[in-house]
Amino acid sequence: MKKTKSALSLAYFLIFGIAFADMIISPILIIHIRNGLGIDNNGIAWLMSIGCILIALLDYPTSHFADHFNKLLVLAIGTCCLAFSMVGLWLLPSKHFLIASLGLKAFGLASLSGTISAFVFDSIQGDSDKDQLIKRFITRGQLVRQSGIVLAMIIASSLIYFNQSHHIFLISALVYISCAILSTKRLLVSDIKWRSSKKIIEVVNPLPLLSYLVEASKNGAFRWALFLNLLSGVGFTIYITYWQLSAEAGGLKWALGLLTSLGFAASFVVSYILDRISTDKAQLFLGVGIVLFAFGTFCMSIWSFSFIFAVCGFQISLVAGSAIVMGESYRACTDESNSAKFFSLTSTGSEMFSSFILALFSSVALFNDSPTSAFATLLLPFAVILVLAVKRSKEIS
Repeated sequence: MKKTKSALSLAYFLIFGIAFADMIISPILIIHIRNGLGIDNNGIAWLMSIGCILIALLDYPTSHFADHFNKLLVLAIGTCCLAFSMVGLWLLPSKHFLIASLGLKAFGLASLSGTISAFVFDSIQGDSDKDQLIKRFITRGQLVRQSGIVLAMIIASSLIYFNQSHHIFLISALVYISCAILSTKRLLVSDIKWRSSKKIIEVVNPLPLLSYLVEASKNGAFRWALFLNLLSGVGFTIYITYWQLSAEAGGLKWALGLLTSLGFAASFVVSYILDRISTDKAQLFLGVGIVLFAFGTFCMSIWSFSFIFAVCGFQISLVAGSAIVMGESYRACTDESNSAKFFSLTSTGSEMFSSFILALFSSVALFNDSPTSAFATLLLPFAVILVLAVKRSKEIS
């Protein structure tokens, strides 16, 4: 039990640190790229789409290495790559350097994708209260993540207000390095057996990857978890790509930091409530978030500040939707030796589908001319999650 608590503590720190480092750059990333290199809205959508494709291509292979070598090693490498990518985005001397930095970022995110969940899944095996630990990790992990995000938004907003936004990328890099150091420290003192006896040629062999993919696709629980991840991933990708552009189109560029902070403050409150009650209430909060988002988006043409409701509604929907999706994913995973591949498979599918959606959006003139129209479409995936979750709960009961 002591080892389980130690593993969960590390997981919570990594979740906090990665969320902080990732989201502290969110208020300025898209506009920083556009203003720094003169890339238009269409180009930004294509860049985000390419990023999704890179993550999708790297996601499953990195998880295979995590399963066969050590998940903490992959976490350390991934966070180091993210740190270097933040330095590259800070410097941003050319478009080629931007592509290289985004490539490093994609590799880092792919390395982290599913690996923390798999590390936790492996760590709690053998505990008599495993199911309770999973439920607590889902809700508490969300709370820890939102805490990191809220702190990141407070710091980012302060730096933007005092015209010191160029420090944001360096702060992100330092936090990623801290995560890498802690992962390495835990790795060095861990008694986890390394599965490095296999020859490298056996690990890079794509046949086991394809074989596991075929077997997993036969699992109904996996297909259900995958579909929910597809919907959640698409909604998140659309939001990240278009929310800043939508706010700017509504004359709210000056309030990007404030909007982000309010959104994550709302998500923090919902995470706290879910941690205190039950994930079964996630459906209720998802419904509330969808209503707020719809109101804020469709009223923006007559009242620009209604965008606050859209941002808060999305963040509430994301927290509640993630609790539903993660719960289904943990229930569907049964194989400890392939846990990283299992959790990464769902995110890989999500990234591939998201890249297709962004490529489609970039070819639609309406979405290029009116980013708010593209932003409004993310109402659909979360509404579908809500309908399916309600249906699923009725079937189980």
